[in-house]
Amino acid sequence: MRMSTPVIVCALAAALLATTPALAVVQNARSVVLTNNRADWFYIEELTAISGGIDRASFGAGATQTNSFPPAFGSSAVGAIDDTLSGGCCGTGTHSNTPAGGQTITINFAQQFTFSDLTFHNRQDGCCPERMDDIQFDFYDGKNGTGNLIVSQQVTGGGTPAGTVAGFTFATLDGVGTPNVDVLLQNATATFHQGNFGNKDQTIDGNTTSGGIGFFNNRRSNTVISWETQEDVNGEGLLTFSIPQQQFGNHNIQKFRIAATDADRSFFSDGNPPNGAESPAGDTTAAPGNFTVLQPLSVMSSGGQTMTVGPNGIITASGLNPASDTYTITAANPLGNITGFRLEVLPGPDGNVARSGNGNAVIHEFEVNFTPMALATDRHSVHLNLQNASTSFAQPAPFTIDSAIDGVEHGNNGWGVFGQQNQNQTAVFQTDVPVDADQLVFELNHTSGFNAHKIQNLRLSYTLDPNPMVGGGNQWVEITPDLFSTSLAGSSIALGPNNILEASGAAGVPDTYQILANIGNIEGITGFRLETFVGANGTIGFSGSNGNIVLTEFNVFARSPIPEPASLTLLGLAGAALLRRRRRAAA
Repeated sequence: MRMSTPVIVCALAAALLATTPALAVVQNARSVVLTNNRADWFYIEELTAISGGIDRASFGAGATQTNSFPPAFGSSAVGAIDDTLSGGCCGTGTHSNTPAGGQTITINFAQQFTFSDLTFHNRQDGCCPERMDDIQFDFYDGKNGTGNLIVSQQVTGGGTPAGTVAGFTFATLDGVGTPNVDVLLQNATATFHQGNFGNKDQTIDGNTTSGGIGFFNNRRSNTVISWETQEDVNGEGLLTFSIPQQQFGNHNIQKFRIAATDADRSFFSDGNPPNGAESPAGDTTAAPGNFTVLQPLSVMSSGGQTMTVGPNGIITASGLNPASDTYTITAANPLGNITGFRLEVLPGPDGNVARSGNGNAVIHEFEVNFTPMALATDRHSVHLNLQNASTSFAQPAPFTIDSAIDGVEHGNNGWGVFGQQNQNQTAVFQTDVPVDADQLVFELNHTSGFNAHKIQNLRLSYTLDPNPMVGGGNQWVEITPDLFSTSLAGSSIALGPNNILEASGAAGVPDTYQILANIGNIEGITGFRLETFVGANGTIGFSGSNGNIVLTEFNVFARSPIPEPASLTLLGLAGAALLRRRRRAAA
């Protein structure tokens, strides 16, 4: 649930900044001890850990509370972590039995957690705001206030009005608090989702416990989901992502990566597939040009591979693994004057784009022939000239994207992606003149001389927009989760190469992943993307399940803007501005 009461944020002590200059969070805390420093009653209605607006569930299943006093006035011994706010006093909170100072409440988290902020809630009946006026918070890396003291924080402020929330954050600068802001999203789009469990809008409807989208028929392939922001995100410092997977007990994401873009919203998140359908695939590329996925009529492999067309337009090569091959793909009757084509290259079950020894693919030549509408009756084929190729990534010469359209059919060259062969790659080719085609025939020549450097999964799209390209600043920028990534169900989430996170461990239970990323000075974010990758078990879901995942919700929380960029150095945020790189030239 999301608490709707206002938040009052207190300044961070200078001592904290001195002891943890490189981080804006409390790291690896296993317990917290709250001490009442006033000679008065001690009452807490609810204590919530906030990692981007996430409530008491952040403590994890199995969190415990102990007190130095027996609870009084009908309050509960665990009322501070029962996830309940009442309208009065005191049955859902924890109340001391005397007005003497020095009372303590100790809360053990289910595991070591890293908190960006913490909030405590006062009585909700209008009484006694001063009873939360002077509280000491001591975080330890062991249970029951043992082990190393991580940080101490004293919260004062002359009393907090009843019925509101008092809190402090571990990301304050120059005495200015920076509370989280819920980023509103729209136009959920996926490369695929289930027809019988595919309501994309439920990933942004605020319901974190049920609904969402599944990917069963595509569970053995990587899947991409994107969302637009309703307004440009210009907060600074921290982004928190919450990814609930609560519909079923064993439908959790195995490998994933998050990215952001400042692209024009017309370049991505077109809302496809429609809810209740599995195709057409949605556009999640954020490349200039509105692309439409081509549905092939036929696909052939000169080397004898088995070529399969999925419902989302993805073509998969399997079976034989010849040293070289040429794919011939026929598609019919796109509408309008075509100005460009997009080729998406997607990793296979082994995590790479090719079944070669090093996982690399090299497309020696990318050629297109077409039958003009005016000549459709006699099926006369015309070779199409391609130009101004652009790509998300390419190796140095002679493996640049231009090598794929240079007309040279022999030699050890072509478009290669070694170094990022385990990531989705995109190439866009412009036509020299707009083309009104009845039928298109694509030839992807893998005869560079490098053994088995052939694409495993690919998809073709076309556009009618002028000057389509990859790059121009309208690119996805991967977000590095450099502060913490955690699972509320107790799974282990490890950061691997290329900013890919991998969960393991607590499969079989509903879960919510939380990722806190320090992204510095962000400028004008228009959308976010979630990529899910096939894991070691050959599916995008955890082992022990049917390989499917169900994404219940995708939440993003940003910090309010911080006024002085110079202050970023104090918290070690300087130089981390991923989206300052608003223009990235094509390779």
